[in-house]
Amino acid sequence: MKDYFDAAPVHGPNVFRRRFRMSQRLFLRINNDLENTYDFFKQRMDARGYLGFTSIQKVTSALRVLAYGNTYDINDDYLKMAEKTTRDTLEHFCYGNFLIEYASYMENVI
Repeated sequence: MKDYFDAAPVHGPNVFRRRFRMSQRLFLRINNDLENTYDFFKQRMDARGYLGFTSIQKVTSALRVLAYGNTYDINDDYLKMAEKTTRDTLEHFCYGNFLIEYASYMENVI
């Protein structure tokens, strides 16, 4: 993740856009909206006391499945994320974004 989100990232905005299919600004907006709205996207400790995945890792996981049309096990090597965690993350990602955008839309309609 430091390759893209560090103070001095390894990859620039063009590489980010090509790999994530969106600008880094949009990615961070989506990430922040989800993290501020849903507890699932907040980093938590597991039962052993280890920190779990960050919101950026979870959003990256969901976007990799959506952007590339791959199976859930795509994140085994890249993020060290189990297939079930990737599936759960994708479900929360889609549902969360739907609710956030729906609420935003309804504010403008009313």
